[in-house]
Amino acid sequence: MENIQDSQEIMEAPEAPTQKMDMSMLLKVMQSIQTGQEEMKAGQRVVKRKEEEKKLKELMRNLEDKQKEDKHLNWIIKELEEDKMNKGEELKKNFRIQGGLLFRRGSRSEDWWTICVPSKIEKEVIKVYHEMLGHFGTQKIVSSIKENCYITNLGKKLQFTKRS
Repeated sequence: MENIQDSQEIMEAPEAPTQKMDMSMLLKVMQSIQTGQEEMKAGQRVVKRKEEEKKLKELMRNLEDKQKEDKHLNWIIKELEEDKMNKGEELKKNFRIQGGLLFRRGSRSEDWWTICVPSKIEKEVIKVYHEMLGHFGTQKIVSSIKENCYITNLGKKLQFTKRS
């Protein structure tokens, strides 16, 4: 009997506070709410980033074929392989073919190579990076894209893409 009475006391609602909430308590509550919102947003960013990474992988599917369909990139590939116009040695300073894909030397270091993006998918790649990075400014997007991809006149194309 005593146990039942104890559990009833526990279940009773506490009395409403009679004191006003002081400023420090209010700040703690607001910080807690903000932290929860930030965690929710962070989770949404992770999901969004994964979606964008999936889009990027899809864009890069059959990249070798897409590079060969691109007039400019195909010319570089042919010149590296056949050197018909005696430009191959000069091109080899900045371009190479590896695993059937065309890469360009990155600005990061001598050993850093970036994938050459065909003009056919440039706009979509720029959009994916823009979304993945959370709509940062032009410089942040340009530097992030340049880490992995080579797109001719990237800055100009990014400005055009952001406007459209």
